[in-house]
Amino acid sequence: MTFQQAVEGFAFKKAVKPTYQLAFDRTRNRLFDYLTTSRSGKSRLSQITSKDCLGFLHSKAFTASSFNTERKHMSSLLSDVLKPLGVSNPVEAISPMKEMPALHKPFDDVQAVLAVSLGYLRNLEIPILTADSMPSF
Repeated sequence: MTFQQAVEGFAFKKAVKPTYQLAFDRTRNRLFDYLTTSRSGKSRLSQITSKDCLGFLHSKAFTASSFNTERKHMSSLLSDVLKPLGVSNPVEAISPMKEMPALHKPFDDVQAVLAVSLGYLRNLEIPILTADSMPSF
């Protein structure tokens, strides 16, 4: 069986969430289109390398998040297909990309924000519980 045939005939063995199914199908359809025009599509499953997988992952512009998502979907598909054949998954040799957390925009006027916060805190009425004010059970 070729790589392209495996992708075309892939089906989940058990039910998955509809949102995951949609995201997975986007990756699978893109992978199928890629394999249609690539030499990798004609490769036998036992001959697939991490280089073939990277070719697909780098075939469009990506962010770290989109790269990692497509990498996971591809790994899931290949694990399901290759495990029964006793062949290792080449995607496992590809490291996930490091994602940079989105930093929040700092305040322009910190003193103004602190003044508003302090004014709010001064107007709070917080009851203080003491031993005398505690209800007895």
